[in-house]
Amino acid sequence: MRVAVIVNNKNNGNVEFAASLIDYLSKRDIDLFVNGEQNAIFSNRLANIDFHGIDIALVLGGDGTILTVARELAPYGIPLLGINMGRMGFLCQVEKDEVHSAIDKILQSDYILEKRSMLSCDVKRNGVVVAGYKALNDIVISNGKYVRTLNLKLTINNQIINSYFADGIVVATPTGSTGYSFSAGGPIVLPDTDVVLVTPVCSHTFFSRPIIVSAQSEISITFLSNSQVAYLSADGQYQFDLYENDEIVIQVADLQAKMINLNNSSYFDKLHKKLCNYE
Repeated sequence: MRVAVIVNNKNNGNVEFAASLIDYLSKRDIDLFVNGEQNAIFSNRLANIDFHGIDIALVLGGDGTILTVARELAPYGIPLLGINMGRMGFLCQVEKDEVHSAIDKILQSDYILEKRSMLSCDVKRNGVVVAGYKALNDIVISNGKYVRTLNLKLTINNQIINSYFADGIVVATPTGSTGYSFSAGGPIVLPDTDVVLVTPVCSHTFFSRPIIVSAQSEISITFLSNSQVAYLSADGQYQFDLYENDEIVIQVADLQAKMINLNNSSYFDKLHKKLCNYE
């Protein structure tokens, strides 16, 4: 088994923990993927790394780190195990004090491999694609720093659903249902469900309930306002300026993120602990 250790290096404690983890892996005779003189890979330096030949990635960080790494590893089909070094860590499978037992389970093939759907979006301006993004959690159209209502037209499979006057719209995967969509009043959906969520944010429109559509659907959102700029973000990490009549076309991507589930608790146990401070 060849393992990569990927760490959010913004915190020195994370880097020190990664070093101790690498030492533990080395003593178990696990083949480590080495990036130059580093045994660990920093999550902000992933773009030019060839991950071919890696069996599993151990990712140290919070949810933002998991989102970044998942998008990079998806084309390689490499499963990842998230080790929570942040606050919420909802996408992480284990806490720091559980890492050694987690590695033992992985070596014994005592885990379940989950496939998580991702979103793909294209921004069309005058019929020409001017930007494209992938997301594991969500694609969001919002008013950004401006406290102004956006006029957004929603079309699904070429059928006009509604025009919203709202702060924005969140299009989320089941994985992202516990993120921004949840905060905006959207439903919680099990990660293996084959659907996409569309959740208006603070809508001033009477018909403004969240919508769940088939994963085979094509979702189109057109920005109709002409007096301001709107913003598109992918997983909260990329931002693109939108202008009048820009169309955002969103579909389920042909890539999937693979995540290791150690099967030591149910999804709803985790939901209670992370979102309800349930012990």
